[in-house]
Amino acid sequence: MAVAALAVLSTLAVRLIHLDAAPYGGDERYVVLHALKFGTGDLNPRHFDWPASPFYYLTFFIDGCYFVGGYLLGWFRTPTAFVLEYLTNPRAYYFIPRAISAAFGLGTAFLLMKATSRMVDRPTGRLAGLLLLLGPLHLQMSRTGIADVPMGFFTVAALCLAIRIAISSEASLRDYLLAGVMVGLATAMKYHGVLSAIFVISADLYRRFPTSKWRAVLDLPTQPRLVAAGAASLLAFIVTTPFAVLDHRTFLADLSFQIAHQRGIVEHIGIVSPNSPIRELTTAILPAVVGWPILLLSVLGFVIVMVDHRRFGLAAVMLTPLLILNLSAFLMSRVKFPHYLIPATPCLSALAAIAVRSITDRLAESEVKKSLLAASLLAVILITTMPPQFSSVLALGLPHTGTATMAWVHSNCEPGMKLALDDEEDLNFLPTTASLDRSIADANAGGYSGRVDYYTNLKRLIERDEDHPHYDLYRLHASDASVGYLDILQAEGVRYFIRSEAVLLMFRRNRPSPATEERLRFYRDLDARGKLVATIKGDGKKLRGRAFQIFELPSRGR
Repeated sequence: MAVAALAVLSTLAVRLIHLDAAPYGGDERYVVLHALKFGTGDLNPRHFDWPASPFYYLTFFIDGCYFVGGYLLGWFRTPTAFVLEYLTNPRAYYFIPRAISAAFGLGTAFLLMKATSRMVDRPTGRLAGLLLLLGPLHLQMSRTGIADVPMGFFTVAALCLAIRIAISSEASLRDYLLAGVMVGLATAMKYHGVLSAIFVISADLYRRFPTSKWRAVLDLPTQPRLVAAGAASLLAFIVTTPFAVLDHRTFLADLSFQIAHQRGIVEHIGIVSPNSPIRELTTAILPAVVGWPILLLSVLGFVIVMVDHRRFGLAAVMLTPLLILNLSAFLMSRVKFPHYLIPATPCLSALAAIAVRSITDRLAESEVKKSLLAASLLAVILITTMPPQFSSVLALGLPHTGTATMAWVHSNCEPGMKLALDDEEDLNFLPTTASLDRSIADANAGGYSGRVDYYTNLKRLIERDEDHPHYDLYRLHASDASVGYLDILQAEGVRYFIRSEAVLLMFRRNRPSPATEERLRFYRDLDARGKLVATIKGDGKKLRGRAFQIFELPSRGR
């Protein structure tokens, strides 16, 4: 009990300490600015890559509560003041979606505990919930204000309802409809939430297979309750993502773009490893997702449920299909972000808990000894998992290198000066309207509707801001390096290029391709022709984060 309490408290601390810390940017910026934009009355996100509309709307609602509270307390005098605060002090605006994600993460662990308790028993269920909380990826994504963890919540909610269908002597139509709604909500958060539909299908087969045998599989398309569950899924998706219908052209264009992105037709930086996909998955990605102890236990748990059908038949039917589907889809995709495995993470945690339960049953006789042995295994996982997580979270109290880089620019560059940045960095310079016009044109040319909407909304804010320095920003995109980009920057009169070590390392790890080689060639050209004037890097004592290098570019006019 003491070890379990320590595990819960430590995971809570890791999820909540410095939850509002920098950096501010990445995919979170789309959530934050979409929520602020909704305050204008325009509820169309125009961004369906994920699609995450329910997460946008929930963030918007809590933003509204924050504004009302701030208005009553005198923090914000007008809605304009509230929105402009985002430009220079975005801390609270990022805290809100991160807190939502953290809450969904805790809810996911609770639901997994309930689901595993029904499949096996209560001790195994409690352990499954704890192991999910201890998983490195779940910890990390619970601190990130995007829709992956909420998608995982609705995935496990679908599992809970599907288990009710599987074990009920007379499953009602209501159970099927509710399970379908959960599948629709999971899909509305992130597209691969649709994998949770396999829970409902597996549950229906589990109920009918003993009497119908293999005919149960052939009859799946004709089962009225499954059809009703599918209709409920579609309806839940439409209700929570209404502009998928109202703005169907943008929705279909973004969906096509996402499919092309997963196929590798649209290249993305730093996500395609040169190693064998299976080797990369088993030796690097999965250990990063759940940690080596939980991964090894989950493999053992998989073997156990496949062998011991009498005891763990329900767990085998409910957990293994989604696990296989998620891993297969991951291997087939050219884009391999670890958080794409969020649907599989609860399944791995449940299988690991089953392995621990089986080990304790085999090695101990009394319930007291079984509890002590399970606590010992949990303590080992806690010791191997939490110290690195605590260290990284506590370090968030230090200033970020991005903040220090911005301070250098503010001290050495006049407002309006032309600066060039790596595409994927998280520096929050305020751009000029001319800079945003270029970004909008680039995003339109690349088919990034979400970026178009983001930069358009940001431009509206920038046009209202007269109190802070703005810079004429140029961003290096994957396609730019192949067209003599350094010469273009020189011709445009760009003074400094700020290179991100994180982006540089991603390209060096990337699978060889023409775009990757062109980007690395640009960096070599920058090293040869530019003058390195500053390097700002984290030392773990005064600064944290990846290094930024500031190059002064040779100029034809200076």
